[in-house]
Amino acid sequence: MGMQLDEQMVEFKVQTDDIWTQMLGLGAATPSTRQRRQGKDQYGAYEAQGVNAGPVCGKSLPSSPLTWYRGFLVTVVNSSFG
Repeated sequence: MGMQLDEQMVEFKVQTDDIWTQMLGLGAATPSTRQRRQGKDQYGAYEAQGVNAGPVCGKSLPSSPLTWYRGFLVTVVNSSFG
């Protein structure tokens, strides 16, 4: 099983390296494209607008503060671990 996973990882790396090379050939990852992407009127300067209607299922989010932890949005219920 581990050998199969290693083979799949190598195959994935080869494919993504090839895709990245093609993207560079199209002009991706240049300072000018980054500047355009992060410009004032582009999606890099996105600001949310409107009102959050809330969840469709009828459940609401907890009133505890939300925070990011290792890539996950979590709620802080109690900061003491006693």
